[in-house]
Amino acid sequence: MTSLKGTVTNIQWMNPHAEIFIEVNDTTGQAQKYIVESVSPLGLSRIGWTKDALKPGDQITVTGNLSKNGTHILRLKKIVFPTGKELTIQSGEDYSGQ
Repeated sequence: MTSLKGTVTNIQWMNPHAEIFIEVNDTTGQAQKYIVESVSPLGLSRIGWTKDALKPGDQITVTGNLSKNGTHILRLKKIVFPTGKELTIQSGEDYSGQ
């Protein structure tokens, strides 16, 4: 699992996966762009997420599995806001209870 702290730049609620675009400063202070891939918008709504849950400019920490091919793509497991509020994907499934 990898955790990245960054700023939301864009959100795309589309099938087959919702995508969150974030900018993360690396160890040298350079901004790196990442795509955070989630489950479908329907799957997110089934676990209580809404389109209003995130917006550009939000500071978040995302946790998930980073792509093994070196690209800046992360498969989302959890988002943590500065307030401590968490949005979690249960076991990577489209919705909890399965």
